[in-house]
Amino acid sequence: MFKRVVTLIVGLLALVAGAMVLWPQLFSLQRTNPFAFMVASRGADVAVAVVAIIAILVLGMLGKTARRLTRPLLIWLVIVGVASAWLVYQRGWNNTPATKEQGSALTVFTWNTLGGKPGADKIAARAVKVQADVVSLPETSLETGQQVATLMAAAGHPVTVLHDAFDDIYTSHSTVLLISTDLGTYTVDTSHGTTSTSPSIIAIPSVTGRPTIVAAHAIAPSPGELGQWRDDLAWLAARCSEANVIVTGDFNASLDNVMGLGPAVFGNCGDSAYTLGAASIGTWPASLPALIGTQIDHVFYSAEWMPIGITIDMDSSAALSDHRPVVVTLVPAS
Repeated sequence: MFKRVVTLIVGLLALVAGAMVLWPQLFSLQRTNPFAFMVASRGADVAVAVVAIIAILVLGMLGKTARRLTRPLLIWLVIVGVASAWLVYQRGWNNTPATKEQGSALTVFTWNTLGGKPGADKIAARAVKVQADVVSLPETSLETGQQVATLMAAAGHPVTVLHDAFDDIYTSHSTVLLISTDLGTYTVDTSHGTTSTSPSIIAIPSVTGRPTIVAAHAIAPSPGELGQWRDDLAWLAARCSEANVIVTGDFNASLDNVMGLGPAVFGNCGDSAYTLGAASIGTWPASLPALIGTQIDHVFYSAEWMPIGITIDMDSSAALSDHRPVVVTLVPAS
């Protein structure tokens, strides 16, 4: 009887532990240590599970005792691996490029440039190639942003330059937002404050019906700064709770991390990559295969908009920045 009770208790504890690892959202742990990192990349979870399963199978070759001791862990790892693989499949990893044939389409280009490392010419060339109306550039200096704007104007795509920085020393504390002059005049709204360590920019349109644009940059969730990270995400989610808004940039948070910050995916916003079946493509670090990386660069949109195309560069970004650039095309939802 005692053994049965112990077995039942151990089984229940294992079930709870498994649920906490696979879906910490059930316990509101997706933004706490260590669960925030466990769900950062479902593709990495699959890879880790596969390696661990192979290691346990090798250990099992030592004899029956080893197999008996490792069997529960093996079963648990198989469940974790299969469930994580299903999430990767369900969220998708296919780009869906779109052209701007619709006159009302809006193309958003976001790229954390690691201090402008790709160079203004390459940033501008990409923005012009995709005919970007909105260019969100976290970790980019005002000087680089102005150079990009000059090059875009020379190519027939004039933009307004908006900028905010906390200091002139670290470009990680600087954010640039470029908005096509075709969308009318935009001004920076500082009434809501901004994110903690790297600034986010709220741009308000002068033309009725144009969307509010937020160039986002949340702090990275290092163990000592999880509180600030959660505050940044909550602040950004509040921006996404307003009408007619597009919030885009580097959130330092995966799809799992932002769950629970509103009735929709993020605040009241949808996630372009998730909607279009590309949410398993990692945007950071660009040096790793995309299916192992984590998608922390997003284009969130309010109910007035609907994404019709997304492209995440999976090939050539590694040598240019530690983030992959993301391009999303949206159209009015009605």
